[in-house]
Amino acid sequence: MDDLFGHELPEWDNDRFRRDDDEDWKIRPRWETAERLYAQCSEIFNLCKLLTDSLSGEWQIAEQQMIMSNISIVGAKIVGAASADLYILHVEKAAIIRQNMRELREQLIMLEMMQTGNSRYCQLILQEIERFKGVFKIWVSHFKRDDVEDDWGLF
Repeated sequence: MDDLFGHELPEWDNDRFRRDDDEDWKIRPRWETAERLYAQCSEIFNLCKLLTDSLSGEWQIAEQQMIMSNISIVGAKIVGAASADLYILHVEKAAIIRQNMRELREQLIMLEMMQTGNSRYCQLILQEIERFKGVFKIWVSHFKRDDVEDDWGLF
């Protein structure tokens, strides 16, 4: 498992999101909130690593992979949304983030029920997910609808 998830999430890099058109000020609140959201994700990622190291039982490897996969996807989608200019891409990535965080939450509750992991880590992560959710709501409030139509008809 260390081979797969023996790393940290990369540091947030504001320069990655700079624009060439002097319009940064219009989307700066969204970027700043995305940075806060990413920092919260990084905290959860680190706690998940500690939790997965404490797992035992026949489902240990599967649980480790699912937990770390969910939180890793969240970090990638925050960066992807921060890089995008289109509303449909923002909401698409936000929906994926929400889905992965909900799955992570459900996995933690199941781990507690099965008593296969460190309950204290589960509780800490669940608390951090609630904090994440609060920042997530602020971040989503900065999404601005545009005229680009979703050719899939979803958003």
